[in-house]
Amino acid sequence: MNQNTQTANHASEADELFIKIASEPASREIMYKTLNYCFTPRPLEEVKTQIRKWVGAKAMLHSAQAIINCLLESGGLETLKNESAMELQTTPAGKTVADAAAPNKRLIRLFRSSPEYADIFISIIRACAQPKTTQQIESMLADNEIMARENIFASYFIGELEDAGALEWDVKWVSTQSGMEAAAERNLLNHK
Repeated sequence: MNQNTQTANHASEADELFIKIASEPASREIMYKTLNYCFTPRPLEEVKTQIRKWVGAKAMLHSAQAIINCLLESGGLETLKNESAMELQTTPAGKTVADAAAPNKRLIRLFRSSPEYADIFISIIRACAQPKTTQQIESMLADNEIMARENIFASYFIGELEDAGALEWDVKWVSTQSGMEAAAERNLLNHK
């Protein structure tokens, strides 16, 4: 198989994996984290334990084993035989997806695609450094002129930030480390 064929197959596998993960919105962030976590080979039991520890694990519709199985079946993870235990490692397609879906990259895309809402996004991220309910966020934004003029609700901004990896649900909305970094580094808004 020549280099061009290998590259095309890798891209196709990554596209299929990305589509599979995108079709699982309740588990999407956990799947991305699992791919990143397994860049270094890890024992199966360690991966399952780590999945259960992450913020958002409480809201998952699937068990840790089901997440792993999904990533194995869709080509994001592979098993390595080790004398002591089965290990999991991210495949090249999984690494491509994990890199493309990194929260900092998703946030940059969000800020670039909706620069008129950047201040609203940043204010929500900063506010959610301390966990907030949806109602608390709605109250915080109640007098926002842009939202009133364009008839946009707080849930839109919450959803966009969750999709970008800046907010996570853990009984209340809480900013992720990536979200806080984006809020602190306003240079993301400079479209670099």
